[in-house]
Amino acid sequence: MIETLSPEQTKAALALLIEDEKLSAEDLAEAVKRCPTAEVKRMVDIVHNSMCKDQHDSEQEGVKPECEYHQEDQEPNCWNQYEHQKWLDKTTELLGEIDVANEKELLNAFQTVNTTLTKLSQIKGARKLLELLLA
Repeated sequence: MIETLSPEQTKAALALLIEDEKLSAEDLAEAVKRCPTAEVKRMVDIVHNSMCKDQHDSEQEGVKPECEYHQEDQEPNCWNQYEHQKWLDKTTELLGEIDVANEKELLNAFQTVNTTLTKLSQIKGARKLLELLLA
């Protein structure tokens, strides 16, 4: 039956279940987190690849890297693994904080920041100026 529901019917049914307290909003959020869309997966990859500063490989055999995100990618259930869940949470939080709704907006935001940082790096004393402006 669920396969035949339209997106509108699905939204309405979920809203009714939450309203009737048969399903909590937290339960729904957790379920959605466990099955991210392809676009959300790409956004998590973008955020992880842009922001993770941990070591991702180990030169010593048997020594785990600090971040196992790329190793988890090899698993069929990688989106249930620790690093993927951690970066999904970070991405969701970031998207909310910068008011970004989709992959295109996220890429534009990163491009804008990169362009701004490149321009700032050309200004002598830019770090001090920023510190004073942000204080």
